[in-house]
Amino acid sequence: AIAVRNPQTIPTDGQNFSNMFLIHSRREQNSNWRRRIWSL
Repeated sequence: AIAVRNPQTIPTDGQNFSNMFLIHSRREQNSNWRRRIWSL
């Protein structure tokens, strides 16, 4: 019922969470990539 009454709240929250997760994972990949270069 809530999802039907507020169709925008849940999708936007999901998108924000996914975006934060992608940005966090990208930052971790960048940090690991830099560590590999410095380790060489």
